[in-house]
Amino acid sequence: MTFWLRLLRRIEALVIGLLVRLPESWLRVLSGGRPVRIGGRTLDGRIQFILRLISREPAMESLPAPRARQQYNRLCAVVGGKPRAMARIDRLTIPGPARPLAARLYVPEGLGPAAPLLVFFHGGGFVVGDLDDYEVPCRLLADEARCLVLSAEYRLAPEDVFPAQSEDAEAVWRWVAAHAAELGADPRRIGIGGDSAGGHIAAVISLLGDRLGVPAPRHQLLIYPSVDMTRPWRSLETYAQGFLLTRPMIDHFMASVLPPGTDTTNPRITPLAAESHAGLPGATLVLAGFDPLQDQGEAYGEALAAAQVPVNVLMYESLIHGFISFPGTVPAAEQAMREMAASLRRGLAPA
Repeated sequence: MTFWLRLLRRIEALVIGLLVRLPESWLRVLSGGRPVRIGGRTLDGRIQFILRLISREPAMESLPAPRARQQYNRLCAVVGGKPRAMARIDRLTIPGPARPLAARLYVPEGLGPAAPLLVFFHGGGFVVGDLDDYEVPCRLLADEARCLVLSAEYRLAPEDVFPAQSEDAEAVWRWVAAHAAELGADPRRIGIGGDSAGGHIAAVISLLGDRLGVPAPRHQLLIYPSVDMTRPWRSLETYAQGFLLTRPMIDHFMASVLPPGTDTTNPRITPLAAESHAGLPGATLVLAGFDPLQDQGEAYGEALAAAQVPVNVLMYESLIHGFISFPGTVPAAEQAMREMAASLRRGLAPA
């Protein structure tokens, strides 16, 4: 990234950061005048304002993948806010099945030895997203949950299609399990998590469990995960347009990552379709009210609970899919992240 581009993004972030501090009633006027209400829920006023700004951008599904990634980079840089200070950030390289995979280990201030560790996979529909985009949420989770956070990349579509993403994530999980002590982590307290596509990856790794040849995760943090690619859920239509993640965008992402003829009932694609969810790690399941994936997320929580898996469902009715990228501009998003971090901290506590 050039100096001038970095400067432009800082100016954009500063301007938006100042604007979202205006009273919520003013922001609603700037957004069109009326609160957005659906099914008894009211969209957060600051989210509504940011969505109005974003609506001027080209639809992500209309762009070639490199340009879509640049657009996503810009969004995250502008709305994320100032990242939390860390004691250190280690840049790592993990052997992958096709190429080395970059990762970052976030170590918060004051963390003792043999700390809990969260392995985190970013969202972005398996097409966009990178380590830079998730710098702010990963630091926040590390600081609030008092744990190490290892954020790892994986191959993206359309350059690499399924099962490349799962294969990379499995390689990362095995590597972390083998090197936990070197990372300063307690091997008995390693959790897995991610948002959206990354939540899908976390759910799949948890389903595979010790079949990967290493211990299963201690806890899973599933942030508005994609867990079913087989049916037209009602929320896919209710929130099909206007809430950052759209139905056309979802269709584009799925067509990019899944080769023609793929069996979408495969549990590695649709974790909800697994024959059994019994014995899975305890979960923190985070849902957003204005989210096309809301219904499938709720169904996954019900499946876990029915299988006697401890699950803490956190529903944020005024927020949208992708809200963990907004802590610097939306106080409700930062508060939600504090709450999910507290749940994660309990899930990774000593037995």
